[in-house]
Amino acid sequence: MDNSTRWFCVVDPELKSLDPTGHYLVYDRVVCEAAGNLGFRPIILARNTISGLIGDIAAVPAFSLGIWEADPSEFRHGQPCGFRAGYRFFRELRSAISRLGLGSDSIVFAQSVYRLQIFGWALFSLWSWAVRGPKTAILLRYQHEF
Repeated sequence: MDNSTRWFCVVDPELKSLDPTGHYLVYDRVVCEAAGNLGFRPIILARNTISGLIGDIAAVPAFSLGIWEADPSEFRHGQPCGFRAGYRFFRELRSAISRLGLGSDSIVFAQSVYRLQIFGWALFSLWSWAVRGPKTAILLRYQHEF
């Protein structure tokens, strides 16, 4: 991707398909359109099961699991471990952002973050700062989980 372009990247591991009946697709599209009105070029990082265009917005496969899910290897004492799940999330997010080549004028935005991703977002923010990557913006919609 063009490193001089100001990208607005919506991170949505819950977006699994381009079916317009789900609320994730509608929300992502509205947020991307607003970012476009502010001069950003929008893009969505979604589940690995998706790839295509939502209008003129690219949906890029990036995540193996949604925000509510954990891999069996990430469980400890019958509960998902936030460090393991967060590290997986970080690796997948970093990989996608690295492939896209988003620069420091870009924004990576999360509109749905659950406790399993907090550690991953902390690692991503530190990594992004170290490599002069995009800024991070997180909407904390599930505060009772923190």
